[in-house]
Amino acid sequence: MIQEIINKDFTDTATGNIAECFESFFSGNVYQESGYRSQVFKTIGELHDNVSSHSGSSGYSIAQICNDKFEFSISDFGKGFLAELKQNMPGLQITMDSDAIKWCLQKGNTTKRSDEFDQYLPVDFVGQSPMTGVKHSWRNDGNHHQGFGLFLLHELALKFGGILEIASGSCYYQLANDGLECYTDLGEKIAGVSVSISFNLSDVRSIVQNRQVLDSIHESIVIRGNEL
Repeated sequence: MIQEIINKDFTDTATGNIAECFESFFSGNVYQESGYRSQVFKTIGELHDNVSSHSGSSGYSIAQICNDKFEFSISDFGKGFLAELKQNMPGLQITMDSDAIKWCLQKGNTTKRSDEFDQYLPVDFVGQSPMTGVKHSWRNDGNHHQGFGLFLLHELALKFGGILEIASGSCYYQLANDGLECYTDLGEKIAGVSVSISFNLSDVRSIVQNRQVLDSIHESIVIRGNEL
């Protein structure tokens, strides 16, 4: 079902509901050992957190698996990337929506401010948060509320052949499953930010299995080289 994101409690509920929905589906070894499962859950939690962490912003998210295709989409009613950068980081002098999207896709770039009192949950946590009413992050690597959601999503798409789409202001961005990027002018501005990612799960399994074969061959070569 569509998940409403209004405040931190709604964020926890939305993340928990989506994680519970796909927990059994992603329990197979191909998803666990490759890191796909944990990266998907961590990224969804981070994107939910992005919405609730922006002042005055609310939104919705939805996820589904249908015909071997996994899709996740999230939209907020915030200022949009460019307006946030102009307000919070004017020194960057970014004036175009496309450049704002490019900046937000880079690792470590965020308009969020970290909170030293944030609590955190493990990246593989499934279910409702035990810390109801307590502000916390879904990350456990020390980067609380650092806004890495888009970077993580971009990395996830590149690693497992996903299609990533972002709309903010008057710009539409797409990362195709072959790694090609495209920025398109929409001709008119939209409110907030919309993000969507989709995977063909057959392709995910194939990518993981091929990588495992390559790793096995590489390991064999290294061992033989040491023996020689």
